[in-house]
Amino acid sequence: MGLGEIVGPEGAVDPTWVILGVSIILGFLTRRWITVALPLIGHPLYAIGLNQGWWGCCGTGEGPLVFFVALGTVVAMAVTGAAVEAGQRFANRSAKPGPR
Repeated sequence: MGLGEIVGPEGAVDPTWVILGVSIILGFLTRRWITVALPLIGHPLYAIGLNQGWWGCCGTGEGPLVFFVALGTVVAMAVTGAAVEAGQRFANRSAKPGPR
């Protein structure tokens, strides 16, 4: 994956990557499982906005693109869940007192 797939031709970052990044960061920092719902809300909302013309684009189309929105949502939820678990383990490890 090249930088051109994350940053569009106009230099704008694809909102899918923003949703993923924010989900990972919030999952790690908050260590709350409710954070896993952020991609479940964000990805479909972005796709609906594309279809409705909210973002000034032509929509997601049918078939494969809808599948990729769903796949992106599931992957983002899984990665966010891993970030929550990593944050919890990191907090537990750093909270334990060392030997005296």
